[in-house]
This record gives sequence, C-alpha cells and structure tokens, in this order.
Amino acid sequence: MCVCLQHRKIRMGSSNSKRIRELRDDIEAITTNTAKDSPTHRQNSNNKDSDIKSDIRRLIEILGCRSNDEIKKIKKDYKELFKEDLEKYLAEITSGDLKELLLALLEANRDEKPYSVDDKQIDKDARKLCDFQKDDKDKESYITIMTKKSFHHLKEVFEKYKDYYEQEDSTKKELQESFQWLVQCIKNKPM
Repeated sequence: MCVCLQHRKIRMGSSNSKRIRELRDDIEAITTNTAKDSPTHRQNSNNKDSDIKSDIRRLIEILGCRSNDEIKKIKKDYKELFKEDLEKYLAEITSGDLKELLLALLEANRDEKPYSVDDKQIDKDARKLCDFQKDDKDKESYITIMTKKSFHHLKEVFEKYKDYYEQEDSTKKELQESFQWLVQCIKNKPM
C-alpha cells in the first residue's frame, strides 16, 4: 500500500479541524485498503464538508471497534506511510479529554478474551459509568473501562447501566459525547 505524502506538507499549516479530517481520511484509507498512489482520494472524499464533530465521531468509530491487532496494524501502516507515529501526530492535533480517549484506544490493550465477563465487575463498572454521567470527576476510570474492557463485558455493562439510570438525552461535555459515540460503536459491533 502506498500513499503520496505530498498532502502532509499542507497539513502542517492547517487548522486542527482540517488536520483531524485528514487524519480520519488517512485512517479510513488504511483500514479499507483504498489508499492510492496519489492524493486524489482526498479530492474525491464524500465528507469534505463535514463538521469537526462528525470527523471526530468517525475517528472514534474506526478506532473504538477494532481489535488490538487491527489497531496495531493501523499504527504500523500509518508509520510506514507517513514516517511518523500515529500517537505522536494525534497528540499534536488533539487536546484534553479527546486526546486522552484516542490515545487510550491506540494503546490496543483491550481485553479480548471471549466472553470475558464478571457479574460483580459489570455492576461496579456500570455504577462508575453512572457516577461519571452525573459528575465527570473520575475520567481516568471511565477511559479505562471504555478502552480496556472486552466488548462482551461492555455490552453487559451498558445493559446494567440502563437498569440503574435513564441515559440523558444529550450531554454537554466533549468527553461524554465522544463516549456516547464509542458506546454506539461497541453496541453495534458484530460478535
């Protein structure tokens, strides 16, 4: 797989929203094996006019539902194509809670044992998610649950979460919104 690196020079002077959109396009091209020998795939992108939230959401969907091996391959391919670590570049163009979430996903340390669930841990994690929804002080635990626990475990946690509290219709904080996108991605992931 080969991609022309010419667009990288343009990227360094771009706004962060444009850089995130381009990163999303790069990762989508890597994951779908549609990277081309020229930058024309950018010109043909259907999402050129998308907003930053859509770009971030898509980036979270791409990374949030991949296996550890798939994420490692994305990082390897990215480094081969752009001669730069994906984590380093992502840290450069994002900040705050979003940066922490995306970097945690890129660690590729999700539990992948089949049906790795523990009822006591499910209950504990569901309560932590509920507590975070009310008061987002324990962000680190939230990120750990969402990026390290198995998909099977998380599906059980989400069901337990619904038993405890009704989910709010909308959230105000960037991290909570990002996690909602990740929850949907995980809930819809075929097993």
